[in-house]
Order: sequence, then C-alpha cells, then structure tokens
Amino acid sequence: MAVRDAGESGARAVALAAEAQAALLSLPGVAGWRVVTAVPLRNVLVSESAGRWSALVDVRVRIMAED
Repeated sequence: MAVRDAGESGARAVALAAEAQAALLSLPGVAGWRVVTAVPLRNVLVSESAGRWSALVDVRVRIMAED
C-alpha cells in the first residue's frame, strides 16, 4: 500500500502508513475465509521531490478457506 503526502517533512506520511499497517494487520476474515497470518514485511519512506513524500507498507496476509 502506498500513502502519499505533500508536506515539509515525511512525518504525516509515516503516521498515516502506521495507521494503514495497523488496519491491514487487523483484517477480519470474510465469509468462507479466515486470516491465518498477517505479517508486516517492510515500511519505507521515500522523498519523491521537494515536499512530496510516499510511505510504502508491505504486509503478507495468508488466508484459508473455511469448511
């Protein structure tokens, strides 16, 4: 997932990325499926140009079909 922000620093993008990661890690199962594991893999903050930031969040989610 990518979070983009226009600001003087990347602090807001980092905060939003942390909230996005928390949401991804707490995904509920959907009908017929359940989340087995949700593992954070990587968080990266990148300055695209002056005042343009991207925070990248990678999470591996494994799901299984329920009987």
